[in-house]
Amino acid sequence: MFEKIDYDYDLKSLSYFENDDSFMPFLGTATKILEIKNPVYRELYAKYNKIIKEYPKVCKILETSEKAETLNEVETRKLVEALELYYDITYIEKKDVFFQGMREQYFIFANMNVLKKGTDKETE
Repeated sequence: MFEKIDYDYDLKSLSYFENDDSFMPFLGTATKILEIKNPVYRELYAKYNKIIKEYPKVCKILETSEKAETLNEVETRKLVEALELYYDITYIEKKDVFFQGMREQYFIFANMNVLKKGTDKETE
């Protein structure tokens, strides 16, 4: 019924930023702007940093490649909390970068006169 699609290709070759570090300064700038302008992002980031500072074993697991230590119950809960905060933080970052890209594309297309003015009914 459905045709099988062959996905046998190297996903790394699809990356626009392969061997290119030019994206990282942009991301750093975008996250700094989020820290300044977005109170939710700032609060999540502060909570994450607080856990990292107060629980060195959790920090070691999250931010180093060293062998993990055994965590007690409180540290385990803080690890889960830190991971949830991290996922929330990265979601906000991805969403922000996506919409910045969309805004940039809009201005590029507008300057190229690619965008239609009005609706189809108005132009008929």
